Amino acid sequence: MESYLTTPAKKHLAWPDLVRCVGVIAVIAIHTSAWFPSHGVYATVGSLARVSVPLFVLLAGLVIAYRYSAGVGPPGRFLHKRAMRTLLPWLFWAPLYFVASFTFLGEISPGLAAAAGWWSQGAGHLYFLLIIPQLYVAYLLWPRGERWAAWLAVAAICFQLGISAFRLYGTLPVPWAETLLLDNAFELFFFWIGYFALGVLVGRRIARGRWGSGVSWKLRLLSLFAFGGALALYGLLPMTSALHGQFAGGTGAFLTPTLFPAVCATTWLCFCWVDILLARRVVARAVAGISKHSLGIYIVHPLVLFGIGRTLPSIYGLGGTPTVAGLAGMVLLTLVISWTGVVGMTRIRLGILVGEAAKPAVVPAVQ
Repeated sequence: MESYLTTPAKKHLAWPDLVRCVGVIAVIAIHTSAWFPSHGVYATVGSLARVSVPLFVLLAGLVIAYRYSAGVGPPGRFLHKRAMRTLLPWLFWAPLYFVASFTFLGEISPGLAAAAGWWSQGAGHLYFLLIIPQLYVAYLLWPRGERWAAWLAVAAICFQLGISAFRLYGTLPVPWAETLLLDNAFELFFFWIGYFALGVLVGRRIARGRWGSGVSWKLRLLSLFAFGGALALYGLLPMTSALHGQFAGGTGAFLTPTLFPAVCATTWLCFCWVDILLARRVVARAVAGISKHSLGIYIVHPLVLFGIGRTLPSIYGLGGTPTVAGLAGMVLLTLVISWTGVVGMTRIRLGILVGEAAKPAVVPAVQ
């Protein structure tokens, strides 16, 4: 979710910004859909929006490989810089969300067991801030050669899909394995390693000039069919009928093997259509701005959404009846307010609490 707009030595690429923008809107849509009926179009929106977090993980690999194509330098310095943008925000926001979840958000039931369970699962949606540091450590062991990196990507994707399928369909012999692979799987880096490895491979190829920028209309149309087919596959095979199918929903839905094609197709779609979608300067600047502050938006948006849902119930629709327009309105309003809040934090030098560098980044012209 981190933007590389601050890297002067690298050419700015617009399409990862678009992917990141899609991802942050999708994650807001997931949490917004929980305020609406759990069936029909609202459930579909919440389900299809599951591409969000995997998109962020894929982009994390792409950005790291692109920025550090010549090497990460001293490992300690590299990890310290990464930790300041992930673990530090987690340490600040996790206690705040714990108090909020235990009081007015209502996400934690009274009792020590419920509180311990919330913390053991990464502090709600903040678990993402614990996944990425694990992947950064793994990147220190990544092979430098492009061929070996390609083979590692293939192996990582196969491993991720295999263990994700086993998690749902396999028999887990001991209780600790059930806790680890069912309840806490989304906190473990190897359930995300395929997305990250694919991102690393793409990022390195871009850095070495082996990823073309021109896209034909044939490829654009093909990306639309691939996107529709991948979403259809994910929708038709929810895997809820598996042995452990109850863990294919909620946060566990991010780990279903059938989601992988949808994530790849979404990324490819953004790459193919970015020059058309961002042709207008105002749209390009909006996407760049959302991308730049996407991590902060991800962190603060549940609090914003709760405030909107409590204070503006009429946004659901006319007469208090839930509508698709109401859902879209809540998503948009949450995005705008969250973005404004994050920008405000950076202006008063609190950007480090939302994973942003102390020195403000300059958004270059979209290329």
